[in-house]
Amino acid sequence: MLCHGNICRSPFAAALLSRQLERTRTVVQVESAGFLAPGRASPPEAQAAAAQWDVDLTWHRSRHLSPLLIRSADLVVVMEPAQRRVVRERYGPFADHILILGDLDPLPIKTRPIPDPVGGPPAAYERSYARIARCTAVLTAVLRRLPVGDNARTTRPTHFPSQANGSAASDAASTTPGRQSASLKSS
Repeated sequence: MLCHGNICRSPFAAALLSRQLERTRTVVQVESAGFLAPGRASPPEAQAAAAQWDVDLTWHRSRHLSPLLIRSADLVVVMEPAQRRVVRERYGPFADHILILGDLDPLPIKTRPIPDPVGGPPAAYERSYARIARCTAVLTAVLRRLPVGDNARTTRPTHFPSQANGSAASDAASTTPGRQSASLKSS
């Protein structure tokens, strides 16, 4: 998971996706990073909004995107189309599999990016996190159906829908704050 600063959107998305995948017994390593300096904490507004989803961001410190991280990723998930362009420009052939998370929103959308709430009111964080939760629920449903190991190379590619049906999202995870599991272990 990638966002600009790796203090709001991507750490929340990574934590929520990890938990959703764990619930479905899908083994996938989920990490987050950003384009800015490492070691920064999530702002209090992000921590408070994430807590509504039983996600603890108090432990999180930002991580800078590295070539090694890109090369080791099977899928890079970004919050904005501009971030996809930057990754492709910087990392070229190692950045083939990039998904814009907002494209998976099962609700009608006006824009592809998931807005960066940094500096905004608490409601901006809540809106971004609600959209991230909808999108990660769809991503969970897709990832749990992908083959693993040697079978992954011999099957046809999975296409990510721009509009997923509600049942695909709801069988992966709840998208209502407070209905998520309280236990979380994510990187």
